[in-house]
Amino acid sequence: MTSNGEREFPPAFLRRCLQLRIENPDHDQLAAIVASHLVGENGEHRDRLIREFAERSKAEGGLPTDRLLDAVYLATSGAYQPDQEAWPRLVDALWQRLTVR
Repeated sequence: MTSNGEREFPPAFLRRCLQLRIENPDHDQLAAIVASHLVGENGEHRDRLIREFAERSKAEGGLPTDRLLDAVYLATSGAYQPDQEAWPRLVDALWQRLTVR
């Protein structure tokens, strides 16, 4: 079971659980994650995306890492290019915090 800290669990339940808190990955960890999932994908777009994602994630209190993989895949597959007009809107749509509104 996972939780994004969105609610409190009863103490009796928590006593029966192993609680593990995972910190948000830093730039080097994000680069390693991208390299392990998208073998052979390299270049300036990837590096720029990792840097921008790390900065935005830190500013917003953590973003889901799989969204970085989605953006890198789109940029390196040729489906979208980071210099296209629609790219900033796509990145904004991808890089949202997962919260209940």
